[in-house]
Amino acid sequence: MFSRNRNNIEQFSDMCRLIPPAAVLAVVPLIYRLYYYDTGLEKYDFFPTDGTAFDLALHGKMVVFVILSAVMAVLIAVRLITEKKARSVPEVFIPLFAYGVLALLSSLFSRYQPYPRTGIYEQFEPCTVLLGYVVTAYYVFLMLRNEQDVRLLIYALAAGTLLLVIVGFSQAFFTDILDTEFGKRLVIPSRLYDRFIESGGEFRHKFRIWRVAMTFSNPNYVGSFVPLVSPVILIMVFAEKKKPVKLFFGVLYICLMICLFGSGSKTGFIGTAASLAVLWFMFGLKSRKGKIVSLASLGVTVLFLVIYALFGGNDYLNRLFSSFDTGRTNYTVTGIETTDRDVVITVRGKRLHVEFDPDEMSVTCLDDTGTELDIELNDENMVIIDDPAFKDVSIAPVRLTEDVTGFEVFAERAWYFAHLNSGYYYYTPYGKFIRHTVSEKIDFLDEHGLFATGRGFLWSRTIPLLKKYILLGSGADTFSIVYPGSDFVASYNSTNWGFIVTKPHCMYLQIAVQTGVLSLIAVLVYFAMLLGAGFKNMRFKPSDNPKVSAYTDYIEGAILAGMIGYILAAVFNDSSVAIAPVFWTLTGIAAAINLKLKMQTYV
Repeated sequence: MFSRNRNNIEQFSDMCRLIPPAAVLAVVPLIYRLYYYDTGLEKYDFFPTDGTAFDLALHGKMVVFVILSAVMAVLIAVRLITEKKARSVPEVFIPLFAYGVLALLSSLFSRYQPYPRTGIYEQFEPCTVLLGYVVTAYYVFLMLRNEQDVRLLIYALAAGTLLLVIVGFSQAFFTDILDTEFGKRLVIPSRLYDRFIESGGEFRHKFRIWRVAMTFSNPNYVGSFVPLVSPVILIMVFAEKKKPVKLFFGVLYICLMICLFGSGSKTGFIGTAASLAVLWFMFGLKSRKGKIVSLASLGVTVLFLVIYALFGGNDYLNRLFSSFDTGRTNYTVTGIETTDRDVVITVRGKRLHVEFDPDEMSVTCLDDTGTELDIELNDENMVIIDDPAFKDVSIAPVRLTEDVTGFEVFAERAWYFAHLNSGYYYYTPYGKFIRHTVSEKIDFLDEHGLFATGRGFLWSRTIPLLKKYILLGSGADTFSIVYPGSDFVASYNSTNWGFIVTKPHCMYLQIAVQTGVLSLIAVLVYFAMLLGAGFKNMRFKPSDNPKVSAYTDYIEGAILAGMIGYILAAVFNDSSVAIAPVFWTLTGIAAAINLKLKMQTYV
């Protein structure tokens, strides 16, 4: 009896090693808790003078994930120290470890402290989180021993996904559960409840009913989550043997598709279709059951497209295709420079120099050759310029602050300036006087700035930054600081007026800027090696381990398909602590199946 109890205790203790990654899959994505804080960003030109902000979906996830990854790091160290023989690192993890080192060095040497350590406004993905991704992937690889371990983690993923779907359905069809009295009490700390609710403060989510965001910070991240996990959920319909379990996963998969449609994420649509197509491809040349899986996944892909066409209507499909419209964009004002002598405004390619005398309230306008242009007053006492190139431009004095009189230049919208002691300054919408410059850009992307819902414009200003960050980046979570967010002309033309650019809407540009181009290469090599080994095993080398059933083949194939969907979606979406921990955990599972379970190297 005592022997049996001891064995049970040992088994329970042994299973505890999977609690951290299971929590990453099931718990971290669900965390949704209000965090009220001082951003410290008010010192930057692009940020308002009030530096306080609140976060719902990211900070809590960051804290819990860092704690879990720290626990996993300690357990890895204990495991390696107590082993009697030296352990060789699989080649696939060498580029991943290189990425971790480069992320650490970029953050340690960053000029923009403390954000690489603490996280930043609307991101909260500091260096500790990036290192956590590396630790989590390796920990899962190290600790997974058999099919039972794999099954436990997949069930943890399914449990978390089920709860996310419940939240998503409430947002799509009912009252957002997070916006009910119960949800508010759950989300808002008691010490802040009066500030946000009882005193009349309005507690509102950024995205309302019919936009499914689950517990993520943006519906776009639903478009990263669904392509990643939906192949795993779908494959469980075939991998499981019990009919009630099959039914559960089938219903869960359908609900995921509904949530994706409710999010309105066009990227999610593309990523999910791609992941399902990859799933179909991988199982096409396998066993008879594999062919059934292949045909079923192909059928689901087609059904998915039909449902979107029927219920999404032409409007959704038009928006999907229009997001890839590469038509040229025409901007009225393309640049503003404030110098010691004048304000230079580029209007439809022509440069207008404006000088203002606040004592005389007089305006002088010159062209780029220094020739003074004829001006006159219109019926509204605004200066207009007698030149066809500037026919839509008008200028008038205006009181900017109690102590400063400046002038307004109206060119498609009003731009405000003042002459202070050291020269001319632009008066921002946040009430700051700044020197305004023209940001460096890629002309082709700038001219097609509306591509992928404005991403062309963001990328046109992001890519020129890369030459500064070849070896080391600007530091984790510093993109919003190094991006030319104080180019308010670019902000206006990119339709980001009134919004602070915190991310490039491309994970690969995000990595290249923040942790360096070299780190991006390391990440891409890790992806390529993991996917290459996985595809080779899936299609050309069936498992020869009798302890490994078809179950692991199904899971491996589904994870690889999900990785493809996520990697594709990442071209248009950023890495986020809301989703990325799940992705890196799944890569660890795929590596463990490939390099341990199939090779009979149980450790």
